[in-house]
Amino acid sequence: MARVTVLGCGHGAHAVAGFLALKGNKVTIVGADPVDTDRVSAIRKRGGVELEGVVKGFGRVEEATLSVETGVRDRKYVFIVAPAFAHEYFLPKLANVLDASQRIVIIPDNWGSLRLLKMLKEMRKSPPVLIGGTASLPYACRLSGPARVNVFGVKDSGTVPLAAIPSLKTHELVSELKEIFYEFTGAKNILEVVLNNINFPVHPVVTLLNLGRAEYTKGDFDFYGEGVTPSVAKIMEVVDTERRAVGRMLGLELPSLYELVSSMYKSSGLKGKDLYELLSTSPVHTRTKGPGDLHHRYVAEDVPYGLVPIASLCEHLGVSCPTIKAIIHLYSVALGRDLMTEGVNVEKLGWEKAGREEIIETIEKGFSQE
Repeated sequence: MARVTVLGCGHGAHAVAGFLALKGNKVTIVGADPVDTDRVSAIRKRGGVELEGVVKGFGRVEEATLSVETGVRDRKYVFIVAPAFAHEYFLPKLANVLDASQRIVIIPDNWGSLRLLKMLKEMRKSPPVLIGGTASLPYACRLSGPARVNVFGVKDSGTVPLAAIPSLKTHELVSELKEIFYEFTGAKNILEVVLNNINFPVHPVVTLLNLGRAEYTKGDFDFYGEGVTPSVAKIMEVVDTERRAVGRMLGLELPSLYELVSSMYKSSGLKGKDLYELLSTSPVHTRTKGPGDLHHRYVAEDVPYGLVPIASLCEHLGVSCPTIKAIIHLYSVALGRDLMTEGVNVEKLGWEKAGREEIIETIEKGFSQE
C-alpha cells in the first residue's frame, strides 16, 4: 500500500483520508493554518477518522499536521481535497516543495490543476510533476463531529472522470490509482473533467432560487427535496445546455447533468424520468440542509470557481451563455462584488491571448509545451 497525503480538513478530506486509511494506506492529513487547528487536533487526539453511514470503520492515520512541507515529504501521492477557495492556500505552498516523483491529484479539480500548472511554469519548476484532477468527490458526505464523517453515498465504480496533465499520462495515473480509488475512470483531458463537475449546474441555481428561504431559515430546509422544483430544474437544464455548448467548442461531447448524476449513483437507488425527479427524490441527496447565507461553498466555491470560468471561456471563444452570466450577475449584485473579475477567468489561467487550439495544446502537452 502507498504512503499518501490528503491536503484539506473538511467533509471530503475526512472521508478520503478515512477511506484510504481503512484500505491500509499510510495516511497523513494536512489542514490549513490556522482555520483547521481544531480539526487537526481532534484527528491527532483520536488517531484517525471515524466513518459512519453507508461505510463504517475507523481509519487510523499516520500523522495530522498543519505543515504542508512536512505533510508531503516522501509521499508519492498528494491528494488535494478541499473547496476551491482553499486552493489559494494550498497551491502556492505545495508548488514550493514538490519533486518529480510525486503525483498530485485534485479532488475535485475545480480548475486547480491548470492553476497549479501555470504556477509551476512561472516558477520554472523542473523536472515537472504529474498533475491530475477529478470531476467530483467519490463520496457524498458531511462532517458529523470531531474526527468523524457521515458518508451518505459512494459513487459507482468507474463513474468519476479523472485526467492528467499532460493528457497522454491519464491512463498511467488511473492505472496507478485503481487499487485505492475504484470510482475513477479516464477522461479525454482535464477540460472534460472540470466541465463535468456536477456541482456547478446545481448548487448555485438551487441556492439563488431559494435565497429568501435560505437566509430566513438559516439553511433549515431540505435543499434537494424541497429546493428542487420543476421550474428550478428547468433552469438547471438550461445552465447544463450552456455548459455542454462550451464543451463542444473545445472538442468535447459532454454527457448531460441527468446522465452524470444518474450514472454515478445508480446502485444507490437514484431514479426518475427527468432531472427534477432524480434530484428531488434522491435517497443520497434529500434531507441535506441548505446554505444559510451567501458565504456557503455552494456560492463561494461553485460560482467563482465553477460558473465564472465557464462564462469566461464562453466569452473568450464566442459561445453564448446568457443564463450562466445572469446567475453570476445576480450573485455579484447580492454580494456587492464583481465575481467575473474575482473568479477564475481566462486571464488567471493564462489564456487571455490563447485561441481554441492553443488551449487544447496546453492541456495535451502540459510541461512539454514550449
